[in-house]
Amino acid sequence: MESEHSQNFHTRLNQWVASQGFWFHLRYSMLGRSSKGIAAYYVLNLGLRILIFLLVVAAVGWLYLLKRESGEGFQKELVASVTANLHATETKIDGFEREQGKLTISRLGSLGGRGSFFDSIDARIVKCRVGILESLTKNWDPGELQISSLDVDLRVGADDEKWAGQMSESFFGSLKKANLSTFVVERANVHWGYSERTRGSIQGSFFQGKRYRDGWRLEFSGGRFSQNWLKDLEIVNLVVHCMPGEILFEKAEFRAGRGTADLSGLKLVTGVKPTVSGTAKLKSVSLENLLPLSIQGYIEGVISSDFTVSGGINSSQGIVFEGNVEIGGDDVISVRDRVHLLRALTIVDFINKYRRLDFKTGSFSLKTGGSGLTIADANLKAGDLFTLQGKMTVRLPTKAEQREGIESLKMDDASLFEGEGLTTGASPTSLGLAPSFEKPKSGRDSKASNDEEGLFEKIESKHALRQQEVSESEGGARLLRYEGLFKVSLLPHSFDRAEALKEHAPVDPQTGRIPIDVPLSGTLNDLTRDQAEEIYKLGQR
Repeated sequence: MESEHSQNFHTRLNQWVASQGFWFHLRYSMLGRSSKGIAAYYVLNLGLRILIFLLVVAAVGWLYLLKRESGEGFQKELVASVTANLHATETKIDGFEREQGKLTISRLGSLGGRGSFFDSIDARIVKCRVGILESLTKNWDPGELQISSLDVDLRVGADDEKWAGQMSESFFGSLKKANLSTFVVERANVHWGYSERTRGSIQGSFFQGKRYRDGWRLEFSGGRFSQNWLKDLEIVNLVVHCMPGEILFEKAEFRAGRGTADLSGLKLVTGVKPTVSGTAKLKSVSLENLLPLSIQGYIEGVISSDFTVSGGINSSQGIVFEGNVEIGGDDVISVRDRVHLLRALTIVDFINKYRRLDFKTGSFSLKTGGSGLTIADANLKAGDLFTLQGKMTVRLPTKAEQREGIESLKMDDASLFEGEGLTTGASPTSLGLAPSFEKPKSGRDSKASNDEEGLFEKIESKHALRQQEVSESEGGARLLRYEGLFKVSLLPHSFDRAEALKEHAPVDPQTGRIPIDVPLSGTLNDLTRDQAEEIYKLGQR
């Protein structure tokens, strides 16, 4: 009876001990009668205390890392790293926060220093990966850097080899804090060039870059591309390989209305004086993409040609385009009667009309660079109605010519024909004309007196100044000077109802047409004015 009773007691005791949990059961087992069990108990107890201590330390460390990466310490280190590696003078970060392994920066701005490849950088909504231990590692891998919008003013050329080397290092080198290898920009605006002869830009383009070997592969799609007189081309596919000492346009395909432009293979040799070489292949490109706005009211149409590209981005010659243009097929150049000569011919010739001349056959050579544009060996025909031969140059005005041109634009244009000239109250400012063709002061110079201006305000001032320069260059086209000589010819009966004019400009017996010499001198609004006045005077009955 006692044995059975004892057995039942031990069974119930074991069940109760087991119900108390694993750790109680383990401690109960070790508290047996043997010394080994007692020792094991105390070792386990000590181990549990050490484990709890380590867990507390780990939790405190984890909280410290979270605070470090989302606090000022990590942010200051990142700003210092960007400033040092990009040779910038100043860098600022706004809206810095980290959540669930993702770092988000609302805005990052930087101003370039002597060795920077840029003048200013303005990035908004920057996102990348950041692990909890990244701040303690030497090589932080941010993964793909995502940027909502990016505005960059690039520098071209340098004062010496040392400066050029620093610019190359700031572009191709790696950040000491981050191992950046790929980035994506939803909307990128990139600008370069300091004068009308070298200025270019990429506007509103999707942009991604990947590091390969010792360079970068940059891809653009969508948006608009401009370079000198080529402007507002729609980007179809632009792939650029940037390597130390050379930039190669692997693909450079653009649309211009119903036409296309291809600059693939264009190469830029970098250094103190960057040089450009390659070919620009234009097919049925609208003159709207080639001419300033102030000229588009006079001439329009589409042309095709292969232009040799040469020159330098920061040289006085600028980027040079040179080639021969053949008019034929669907290509055409149309000149409207805003040209004084055509308006006069429309008035005195009662049979033929010259409101718009469509030149559908012919050719001419074109070269841009230096201070202007040259058209030579022109031989164009608008059917039998009108032919044109000769050459012309377009250049910037001298200071005296510039002052004279601005003064003339301030007054109403006492034009010969209705609808010509400016309206009352027009001024160079309202026309967007620059007060000078000299390079405007930089944002830094114009804001030198305002030491309290913040970094982002400085960048925005630079952007405003850049836009002002572009607007002034467009308006300044009204002051360009035209020089040259064209010979035009008309149908033999054009002056049959104006005897004095017919006598003054008789039919050439060899060609059977009426030849007229048209010398060019002055601004766009002055061209052919003298010839028009003479024709109008002699054409009166």
